[in-house]
Amino acid sequence: MRSSVKALVPACALALASGCGGAGGPTEGAAQRHEPAATCRLPGTPALVHRDGSAVQLVWELEDAPVLWSDALPASEAFAAFRAEVARRVPDLDPRALLRRTYERDEPPADEDDRKQRGNNRLIAEGEVGRLRPINCLEAALVAYQAERVPTIERPTELHGIIVSRTGAAGTRHRVYVAASDELFPPKPEQIVERVDADLAAGWHLAAHLHNHTWHLGEAGAASGAAAATGDGVALPAPSTPDVHYYRALRASRGLRRALVTNGFHTVEIDAAELDALEAREVAGAAGLTPAR
Repeated sequence: MRSSVKALVPACALALASGCGGAGGPTEGAAQRHEPAATCRLPGTPALVHRDGSAVQLVWELEDAPVLWSDALPASEAFAAFRAEVARRVPDLDPRALLRRTYERDEPPADEDDRKQRGNNRLIAEGEVGRLRPINCLEAALVAYQAERVPTIERPTELHGIIVSRTGAAGTRHRVYVAASDELFPPKPEQIVERVDADLAAGWHLAAHLHNHTWHLGEAGAASGAAAATGDGVALPAPSTPDVHYYRALRASRGLRRALVTNGFHTVEIDAAELDALEAREVAGAAGLTPAR
């Protein structure tokens, strides 16, 4: 039986609230001065943009900080348990090895979309498109927030993470929007769209879109999206062909600068200009920030 969704703001909110402890490592300067380690967390409780049952649209506003882009992880028991269970079931988590499994096979592509996906995965695995790296603090904090709400292994879910940024005399600030539910695919972030468009009109820019691919290791049924190419529920740090179409639409309509796809361990970071090197499957509604499915 699937567990019920937890409350909107879990206790201590994954070390996102200012009073909680963290798991981040010290910066070089902090180590030399014996200062406390930087903590991977987002400030306080997110503002609720919209809620429809278990489907939520949220936003954090925060100042830029080096720890956000570091490999520090949030102090979330749910996130740590998810990673430990995946590591137990999938011994080789090297992102290139996972991607190679999709195209170094004897079976011919099942269809045209499978052919495109295998080719895209090869370009990413071989470093011709994007940069594969460990998940960073900001990405991990958002995935961990969802892991606190929904049991990630038993009930895989995906999310939208939309990051808008603005730099001024006082420095750089970010607004981090999230849309997620207790279903596999995230809700259509219609209310977030209104906020993002108002931000863009006020001088912010669409810095990145984050999307997670899920591990289908604890539920019955086939994998979906980019993970379907492996046939075994493995989550790939690579965009699906509908994702590529979606990101191109965001680039054209709202100036998207970077696409991020993570599996909770590794992330592929793709500059907007690189999207043209990947093959896409066209889907309706991508320009409106609806899920690319």
